[in-house]
Amino acid sequence: MNTRLLTLTLVAGLAVVACDRSTPTQPSSSAVVLQKATVSVDGVVINGTTVSRDHGAGASTRFEAHLVDLAGRPVLGHTARIDYMRPNGHGSMMNGGRMTLYDDGTHGDRMPNDGIYCYEDFGGEYGCHGANAPTGRHDYDFFGMDPSGGETNHMLVTVTVG
Repeated sequence: MNTRLLTLTLVAGLAVVACDRSTPTQPSSSAVVLQKATVSVDGVVINGTTVSRDHGAGASTRFEAHLVDLAGRPVLGHTARIDYMRPNGHGSMMNGGRMTLYDDGTHGDRMPNDGIYCYEDFGGEYGCHGANAPTGRHDYDFFGMDPSGGETNHMLVTVTVG
C-alpha cells in the first residue's frame, strides 16, 4: 500500500512539474526559455495595441526578445527569431517571413552578451511605423533556438495599424 501511494505521489508530482502555465507554448529545448517579447516604436511598447498609420513617422520599430535559462539567468550564444506576417494594405495577410534578432551589439542591440536579442527596423521592412506601414494586423511570433536547433516557447505579439 505504501509503495502504491508513493508511486501515485511521484507521478502526480512529475505531472505538476512538467506543466508550465506561464508560457503560451512548451519549449522543445528545455534549457532555454523566452521570458519576454516586445515590439516598440520610438521607445514606446506597442504590444497588443492599435496604432495610427503615421504612428512613429521618422522613428523605428524595435523588436526585443529576452532569453533565459531555467534559473532565470540570461542565455548567451543562442539565436532569437521572429516569424512575421504583415497585411497587404487591404487588411488581409499577405507577406511574411523570418527575421533574426541579435545579442552582439549590432542591429540595434544596445549591449552585447546580455541575453537581450534585438533588431531595430529603421527602414520599415518589418515594422509597423510610419506613413507606409500597411494597415491591418501585424503578427510577430517570437522564439529562441539553441545551437542544436531546439526551439523555446513562442510568444505572439500582435499590433494593428488602423
